[in-house]
Amino acid sequence: MTLRQNVISGLRWTAAARAISQLFAWLGTIFVIRILSPDDYGIIAIGGFFILYLLLLSEGGLSDALVREKNLTDGVLHEVQGILLAINSFCCLALIAASPFIANYFDEPRLRQVLPVFAIQFLIISVGVIPQAQLTREMRFKELSTISISQAAFTSATTLIFALLGFGVWSLVISNLAGLTLKSVMLLNGTRKFYRPVFRFKEARIFTAFSGYVLLDRTVWHFLANIDALLVGKLLGTTATGTYAVAQNLASIPISKVAGVLSQVALPAFSHIQDQKERVQGSYVLALRCVAMLAFPVGFGLAAVAVPLLDLVLGDKWKGVQLVFQILAFSIPFRLMSSFDSPLLLALGLPKVLLQNRIISLILLVIGLILASRWGLVGVAIAWSTSAPVIWLLTSARFCRILGWSAWSVLSVALVPFLAATVMFLSITALQRLPMFGQIPSIVSLAVVIPCGAAMYAGALFLIQKNQFLEAVAMVRGVLTKRTPSTTLSTSESQ
Repeated sequence: MTLRQNVISGLRWTAAARAISQLFAWLGTIFVIRILSPDDYGIIAIGGFFILYLLLLSEGGLSDALVREKNLTDGVLHEVQGILLAINSFCCLALIAASPFIANYFDEPRLRQVLPVFAIQFLIISVGVIPQAQLTREMRFKELSTISISQAAFTSATTLIFALLGFGVWSLVISNLAGLTLKSVMLLNGTRKFYRPVFRFKEARIFTAFSGYVLLDRTVWHFLANIDALLVGKLLGTTATGTYAVAQNLASIPISKVAGVLSQVALPAFSHIQDQKERVQGSYVLALRCVAMLAFPVGFGLAAVAVPLLDLVLGDKWKGVQLVFQILAFSIPFRLMSSFDSPLLLALGLPKVLLQNRIISLILLVIGLILASRWGLVGVAIAWSTSAPVIWLLTSARFCRILGWSAWSVLSVALVPFLAATVMFLSITALQRLPMFGQIPSIVSLAVVIPCGAAMYAGALFLIQKNQFLEAVAMVRGVLTKRTPSTTLSTSESQ
């Protein structure tokens, strides 16, 4: 296949896998969240800050380096496996040793038992890093999609079964370990080869600078993504943390799933054309425009229907989530567009620029959180949603200047979708204020306002910028029908 065919195929397979995986996750969550309590999710949210950070360390910044590197030898991969096993063993022992201190700090005794069991996952995932990087590097997205769907279905089913059996928070722990085990086994089966760990650092030294910057970037990103939950956990307690974590997780679903699709396909695709700067710029701007046209209606639409949607999905027990979720939803488009910078800068071999942008983002967010935290969960949510557009504007303008690109060519892609999504949000809000919507069930309300909102967005987009609307339609049609649209990525078929 040519690069353009691989990209279209990758988008199709990865998007389908993410959609199906998310369907399993949503179905499982809808049932499980009615069984478990906010305290159960609060424990996972507090422990998750430390677990997720160690998970970022567990790859040592090597996975992206493996995808980007053009020439890999067996000797390098044996050494990388040794490095991965050593790092993950350290992470496992570190979490076990830290669990009593974390439990005491947050005054949550159950963390003493939960965190050591969670630590087992580091030994499980260490064997799957190289196979996943190889499959991604070779753009074998069909196999990766099958693995993702299988893991999601198995994890969701396991969570539900153990929750019904009364395991409480342990249902989330057990299902996580079970899903990761299945994933690692399937990854190894996909590559048909396990590299025996060699504990030396000779040939793998070529990754030192790149992986070091990636590791630092992920550290800063982790604090950027979780500093709000950590602040809530310390100041407002476990129950408030559980409420905020559910709102943030729901608002992050479009970000994590769409960004995951784009990153998985974009990093190897940009890596293939990393020496063709103009082609990279055209492809990035086109992709970002399509992301913006999807992200703004999703984010603003979720904000508009937050109350009936969460009433339907979560029930009365989670009423406190609604306003926080509604505010966070406005940050979705900007956070999603910001996440697209990572595969671009990594593919171009600029992890230092990415790290610097993360540091700028973290500083801006922390300032916002400190100023707004006095107003509780709502203040924290407002800080996120006001910081997100500022962060995207500043960091995008900065890397455009470094790359010699026109900043307006990148930043302007958000203007038209923003205006169209604002029209849609105001229309849905006005529609829901009609007296009839106070008397009908949530599911009926959603069935009416969602199609109306979609029509309003499409109409506004068409009227404001017809060319962008038609371009988006062509891209979606190309992905769904396997025909390659006429885009920058379709040039140079020999690539």
